[in-house]
Amino acid sequence: MCGICYLYWARYVPGYVFREKNSSGSSRTNCPTNDVLPVLSSHVETVVFLSNKKPDGHIPVKVEFGEGEGKVPIDEIAKRAEKYKTIERVTYKMIQEYIEKKYGFKVHTAYIAEVKSSLGLPMYDAPNAVEELKQPRKHPTLEKVAAIKAALNYFKVL
Repeated sequence: MCGICYLYWARYVPGYVFREKNSSGSSRTNCPTNDVLPVLSSHVETVVFLSNKKPDGHIPVKVEFGEGEGKVPIDEIAKRAEKYKTIERVTYKMIQEYIEKKYGFKVHTAYIAEVKSSLGLPMYDAPNAVEELKQPRKHPTLEKVAAIKAALNYFKVL
């Protein structure tokens, strides 16, 4: 570590204001320039404190949610959060359970892999894969292929 700690406070509004304060106490404030992020909303603030030391003080931040000027709309936050929501990875076990529950028969994971491969879907390396098979691989019946495709549609893989 270089021993210098920084507190950055940036407010992105027309007439961009930037304040920098380091551990020696020197600072710059109110340095207007052109708006650096005109594509973003009209008001965004960011506070970042980079340090291994305990802070000398705290800056209270008040955020008001709701409609109106100076408030953060909750419904827009929810819409943005939906974009970043992680999608649950569909496993072969989930597909097998769905097919058994809906159609009443079991499918082998090799059948699921074969159907996924034929559809050009991404495949993952199996940790238990063998180089040589003991018996020649059997191909799935049309009924099982249709059930696997239905399951992939159900889980929104297709």
